[in-house]
Amino acid sequence: MKVEAQGFQSEERTGVQLQVQQTARIDFQLHVGQISEVIEVTGGAPLLTTENATVGSVIENKRIVELPLNGRNFLQLVSLSPNVSFGFGSNSTATGRQGGQRSTENIAVSGQRSEFNYFTLDGVDNTDISFNLYIFLPSIDAIQEFKVQTGVFPAEFGRATGQVNVSTKPGGNTFHGALFEFLRNSALDASAYSFTSVHPPKNPFKRNQFGFTLAGPVLIPKLFNGKNRLFFMAN
Repeated sequence: MKVEAQGFQSEERTGVQLQVQQTARIDFQLHVGQISEVIEVTGGAPLLTTENATVGSVIENKRIVELPLNGRNFLQLVSLSPNVSFGFGSNSTATGRQGGQRSTENIAVSGQRSEFNYFTLDGVDNTDISFNLYIFLPSIDAIQEFKVQTGVFPAEFGRATGQVNVSTKPGGNTFHGALFEFLRNSALDASAYSFTSVHPPKNPFKRNQFGFTLAGPVLIPKLFNGKNRLFFMAN
C-alpha cells in the first residue's frame, strides 16, 4: 500500500496480509518533503483487532493441505478453534432427508447444537435452509483458508451462533495447477488381530479420490488479455 500527497514524502507499507473476514487498521504518517521521496515500512497487520469485536480463528492453507484428514474433508479442522467441537452423533431426521455426508458433519460452537451454524463460500450463502448444514463442500485443493467465528460477528452474517466462512483460491497472472490421486486400499492394511488360530479375512475397502486444480489469467488470443484484470480458478 502506498499513500502520497503533494508536499509530503510518500509512505509505502509492505508485508501486509489480510486473512478471511479480517478488518485491519493501518495508520500512515506523512512527513513534509518531496513526493519523490518514499519511506518504506515493512510489517504485517496488527495482531490485535480494534475495528470490531469478532471472536474467531483462521485455519490457513498450510494446515488445510498438510494435516491428515479422513476423506479429505476440511471441516474436521474446525475443532482446531477454541470452544468448537466436531464429530459427534448425527441428527436422525437430517440423516433420513439429506443426501451425501452432510448430516454427519456435526459442529458445535459454544455448546450449541449442530443446527446452529451458518456457512458461507466466498461471501455467498452456502447453508441448507432445513437443518443449517452446508450445501456445497469444496475440495481442500481449492480452499485458500477459512474462519470459524464463535462470537460477536457482524450483522452481515446473523442467523446462527457459529459461522464458518470459506475463501477459495484466486487466480493469478501465471498458469499453475496440480493433478492428484489419494488411494486407500485394504491390500495395504494389516490383518485383523485374532486371539485364536483362525485368522479372520480383511474387510474389503477401496477408495480413490482424484482430481485437479487449474488457475491463471483469462486470455482470448487476439481478443482479450486478462492479466492484472480477470482471473479464473477451477477444480
